Amino acid sequence: MQTYSEHAPTGFDSKGLNLPDQQHWLVLPCGRNRDSDHLTESNFQTALDMLGGESDTVEVHAFNHWACGWFEIILIDPDSPAEAVARDIESSLSDYPVLDDEDYSKREYDGYNESWSSGGAREFVNALVRKFNLSDDQDDALTDLEDSEALQSFFEGLNECGDYHDDGVPNVRRSVAAATRDDVLTFLADNTKPEQT
Repeated sequence: MQTYSEHAPTGFDSKGLNLPDQQHWLVLPCGRNRDSDHLTESNFQTALDMLGGESDTVEVHAFNHWACGWFEIILIDPDSPAEAVARDIESSLSDYPVLDDEDYSKREYDGYNESWSSGGAREFVNALVRKFNLSDDQDDALTDLEDSEALQSFFEGLNECGDYHDDGVPNVRRSVAAATRDDVLTFLADNTKPEQT
């Protein structure tokens, strides 16, 4: 770990900016910013939890930044018991990039479900309609199923390897590439009611 006096967010930033009383404190290698992915968020929160949260010897500092809007770092007082925990965290990350697999997986899956609901399902339907030149009626039927568990299960089932999302973002391209016209027609037949005459 480096001291705060040696730390700069990028090569274009000043080292040890502000915080005159923490220049000798250690910077935990688990910062986060506005654009952080699920792994970064998981590691940041897990590390903070492992340190027992913020205290007199563990501080989270937030800064505005010209490139990423904002960033946060965790500073550790080197003259405290928290330093040993911080060293363990640093050592663990040098061997394996995830501090808590369960937390990371949950964040990824929650992010995937949110992305699916907020646009992934619509993107999947649109891509199927384009690929197979589906009729307006078929498009409408798929659209009616956008909020259904059935459509999400169909989407996930098209990825045999189980990689139906990438860091919480639905892998629409992969699912659509794996789909056949017969898959779509069978799905529609199984999940739509025939019109009443």
